[in-house]
Amino acid sequence: MNLEEAPIKKELEIVSISEAKLSELALRFGIDSGEQIFIVNKLPGGPIVIQKKEQQIAIGRELAKEIEVKITNT
Repeated sequence: MNLEEAPIKKELEIVSISEAKLSELALRFGIDSGEQIFIVNKLPGGPIVIQKKEQQIAIGRELAKEIEVKITNT
């Protein structure tokens, strides 16, 4: 599933980021394949707020569609 489809407040693992330019930008925030994140909030008609450790980042909906995630068991 992509980040836009993922549930709020479940631990997620980033599987892949399909767009190369987005992948480069995500690396600047320390976000890459294999990272553990969770969705803090999905603002109506707006960005999706994710959290990695203590850092929160707002990601636009169109970009969120390019980030493949899976729910982890932990």
